[in-house]
Amino acid sequence: MILLAEPIVRLLFERGKFDANATHHAAFALLFLAPGLISYATVNVVARAFYAMHDTRTPMKIAIMAMVVDVFLAFALIWPLKEGGLALANTLSSTMNACALMVALRGRIKTIGGTQLLASAVRTVTASLAMGVVCWLAWWLVAARLTDLNFTTKLLHVAIPAAVGVLAYGIAAFALRAPEIHALLALVRRKKPRTP
Repeated sequence: MILLAEPIVRLLFERGKFDANATHHAAFALLFLAPGLISYATVNVVARAFYAMHDTRTPMKIAIMAMVVDVFLAFALIWPLKEGGLALANTLSSTMNACALMVALRGRIKTIGGTQLLASAVRTVTASLAMGVVCWLAWWLVAARLTDLNFTTKLLHVAIPAAVGVLAYGIAAFALRAPEIHALLALVRRKKPRTP
């Protein structure tokens, strides 16, 4: 999403009064919002652990703190970064929310498999870097050859690099022996049970 921010926004929104300048501004915001997806997903998963322990107060208190931080950062960052500042404030406050929830959860259950999580994160980041390089190269090659910005071209500017990037991520994750990719492959290979 970071590398293809502008092509994605152009494909989805650029028409009528939403011109190239609007695409540039929206893509700039997406650039700062995209890294926050990791934190949003983490908050969603970790908060459910608290709900399973019948504790709704801890996630709520941390979420309120994160909201206050978000407002403060938004006022601090909107002037230098405009719409990017609002997006960055959201990403940073969500990251703070996720980290605080993880620390609070570790205090509750003593171990959350930190070593395994770190090893998985290293593999994911490495595979993502490989995906990013391949994705950017694919976009550069496609954009250099398809310059007429009709709908089909806009679609190809996103679809081709994304498809090649996903393939590169899968190959890299498999090569790095990421347990998640092996679990996914096991699900795909599993035969459906025969009906009597």
